[in-house]
Amino acid sequence: MYCRNCGKELKEDAKFCPKCGTKVGEVSDEGIDGGAPKKKRYIVISVIAGIFVIAGIAVYLMIQGNKAKGGMPQRMKMPKTAESKEAADTSDKEKKVTDAPDKEKEAEKTPDKAVNKYYRGILGEYQQAETNGFSDPAEYPRVNPLLFRQSGDAQPLYYTLQDMSGDGEPELFIAQMEKDGDRENYNIVELYGYGYGSEQQLAVAIDLGIEPIGESYEIGSQARYCICEDHIIREETNSDGSDRTTYYEVLEGSAEIGVKNGAVRDTSDGYLKIEEGGLEVNPISEKRYKMILKKYPEKTDIEWYKLSDLKLD
Repeated sequence: MYCRNCGKELKEDAKFCPKCGTKVGEVSDEGIDGGAPKKKRYIVISVIAGIFVIAGIAVYLMIQGNKAKGGMPQRMKMPKTAESKEAADTSDKEKKVTDAPDKEKEAEKTPDKAVNKYYRGILGEYQQAETNGFSDPAEYPRVNPLLFRQSGDAQPLYYTLQDMSGDGEPELFIAQMEKDGDRENYNIVELYGYGYGSEQQLAVAIDLGIEPIGESYEIGSQARYCICEDHIIREETNSDGSDRTTYYEVLEGSAEIGVKNGAVRDTSDGYLKIEEGGLEVNPISEKRYKMILKKYPEKTDIEWYKLSDLKLD
């Protein structure tokens, strides 16, 4: 048997507890309240634990809300790996390329690199002659004498490079404009190709030999040349009362041109067709003659460059 107040073990016949003096069979007010402190401690601990649980739930909900709005909180962002850093750097480079001016396309607008590779000598001579007002033809033997006859009235020179044969080596055309800057109305005064490792005036492969495309005094005066569609060069001449139109194509890998075809109107108003190779001519009707003249229309989208603006190496 035990004391109901303090828990002391009692004898079977004890009337009072020898420790606290409580009468056996009764419980004092102090004994009843003596267990309260333990119960209170349990209650306080339970309340504190509940607070921690509620706080943990609140933190969890806040983190989930931040993820939904745009990712993890700043303090929880993962460090960049080597792969992610490389991807970011690549993205930045692509953005800079997109935002910056396209320098490669700008460079393609002027053929300076090709000029210096293929035609630096001839264009340098023409440029100097123009700068000096075409005053001394003997000093510039490769410049068309026609320009020296014009003297101070010579119109500004322009040039263009056109790969007429598709072999990767462009042909050079030097021209004057009827009006300065009027690139649709031009008069070619020089035609050059690149063959055997050097710049050469275009020559016609005809019969069994090679002939200059035209005497220097004819180019730009008695003979007019223009660039046509389909990489064709057209020559128009008028001499002895006959009109002659000849179409040429540049032979690949050379400074030579071959006769494609053409047509002639002679003094008797007869019409002849120039066959390919230029070895034969056959009579044709006026209708057929006019059709041949329109076969290769003049190219109108050529980019011409002012010779005085050219910077040579």
